[in-house]
Amino acid sequence: MEYTYRSANFNQDGPQLLELWHQAGWREEHFNMEMELKYYIPACDSLLAERNGRIVGAVGTMPGSYRHLNSEITLCGVTSVITAVEARRQAVGSDLTRKMLQQALEAGAEVALLGAFDLGYYNRLGFGNGLAHQMIIIDPADIALEGTAPILHKLTKDDAHAMHTARLRRYSAHGACNIHPAGFTTAIAHATAAHAFGLGLLDQEKLVAHLWAVVKDDITLSVEWWVADSPRYWLELLKGVATLQDQVQHIIMPYPAGICLEDLLRSPYRRLRGMMKEEQSPYPPPEYWQIRILDTIGCFSKISLPMIQPYRFNARLHGEPPLASTKAPSAPSDYTISVGEHSTCEKGHTKGLPLLECGIGALSRLWCGAYSASTLALSDHCQFSDDSLRMALDRLFALPTPMCDWYF
Repeated sequence: MEYTYRSANFNQDGPQLLELWHQAGWREEHFNMEMELKYYIPACDSLLAERNGRIVGAVGTMPGSYRHLNSEITLCGVTSVITAVEARRQAVGSDLTRKMLQQALEAGAEVALLGAFDLGYYNRLGFGNGLAHQMIIIDPADIALEGTAPILHKLTKDDAHAMHTARLRRYSAHGACNIHPAGFTTAIAHATAAHAFGLGLLDQEKLVAHLWAVVKDDITLSVEWWVADSPRYWLELLKGVATLQDQVQHIIMPYPAGICLEDLLRSPYRRLRGMMKEEQSPYPPPEYWQIRILDTIGCFSKISLPMIQPYRFNARLHGEPPLASTKAPSAPSDYTISVGEHSTCEKGHTKGLPLLECGIGALSRLWCGAYSASTLALSDHCQFSDDSLRMALDRLFALPTPMCDWYF
């Protein structure tokens, strides 16, 4: 079928895109989807597919950064993929996504992330499954922190720019990602404004910690994000949250990166068991993120692993080019990879080195530390020329659990 492609414009395309989002089930009780689109569309790079003058598919991406240990990798965040009901199973969404990934690669992106509701669908585009987006439910009365609670300031949608700046500046850990356009945070703040509020901690007029929470019911808050400049400010914010105990019994929140929240709660597991009996699981729906290396040389050349001697191996990758079709797959790509304090990656093989052969999705999962080489050998068709390579890669990429703490 013949399609035409173009970028999106809210004034022109808003009603049709809103209809598509609703068709996909992207209708949430506490979200004004029209308001979200108003700020989201101008902030993202978009590509629409039209047939007979009607939008049948749309993909949006935003630039950002991904943290690999202490290295910053240039990111393409795939923030929305949507297909009209009459165009599903016709490769519209996958074709649009391929085109946007190729465009991002040409603009300098080295890795791509997306939040997936259908994990298998994106595997065909070279993405590999990450880990669950961890959530937890706490009762503010269970927070066990000593000292006087700080004064928290109320934040509104008008503070969206300050909140976005603070999110970019936040204390984070391995696997964290940033979405750079402020329109992303602004879209959520305005879309939820009728049912949400923010609480912020100021230090010399600077917003050093804050949260944005949706009021689900009379006793439940759902935190969209909470961030702090340092662990100390994060603990101060948590002290402030404890003061909500007279009005709030349940706070659903993303698990904080690099902090064991259970250490700061009274009898945390007793409380969680009670919530589970109430059919309120501490880990609501297992929403997953997926990752895909776009620029193999860039991704490996930027990382630094704490090793005395670099380790070198050959890699043969399948499905690497973003525009490669699953119906007519491209030839495999060959690299020589050296990982260590100063990692490198070059095209071609070096004689005498052990060989890893796998898909780009499997390599992406290994690179970020989501799964070990041994696990990928069982589940993702990774092949090793000898066991010593598999065991070496297990040791080399035994990284901290990647915490993708910016949900999209």
